[in-house]
Amino acid sequence: MTVAGTFTLYTYLGVFLAHVSGIGPQGLALVLFGFGLASAFGTRLGGAMADHWGADFTVIVSGGLTVLAYLFLSLGVTLGPARALFVLLSAILLWGLASWGVMTAQQARLVALIPDLAAVGLSLNSSAIYLGSAAGAAVGALVLADGGVMRLGWVAAGFSVAALLAVPVSGRALSRGG
Repeated sequence: MTVAGTFTLYTYLGVFLAHVSGIGPQGLALVLFGFGLASAFGTRLGGAMADHWGADFTVIVSGGLTVLAYLFLSLGVTLGPARALFVLLSAILLWGLASWGVMTAQQARLVALIPDLAAVGLSLNSSAIYLGSAAGAAVGALVLADGGVMRLGWVAAGFSVAALLAVPVSGRALSRGG
């Protein structure tokens, strides 16, 4: 679900930013570079946080920050192009940091929940990541087809909230072996 949220917006980030803030191709390249740096740092930070405070805590904090970033992106569209730029860029950096921090912590969480089946769990997690990427891009396309470029952030936030709500349930189910 988290990945579906990410790719609902990320796949169409150029369209979103052009529509909301007037950022063109050269500006988009810089935004994507910043997102990539934040994501790389988030992956490292997510692993360190999972080691220090636990994977469940890290998944919840990173997931919550991802939702916050999507909300800032969604609310930033109401500010107008000139004023929205700072809010949008800050939200995109937070989004990259937090959304990729979830990935590392989720893998640690799976290994801790099912240590005897870690290889299977991680391979299924990888499959879920690819499925989420495709599903998010497809949902984003449907939102755009409906003229909803301004709603992409809200839809992404919905996926991330659903993912957060599933954390306690999935932990109980996996720890029981079912």
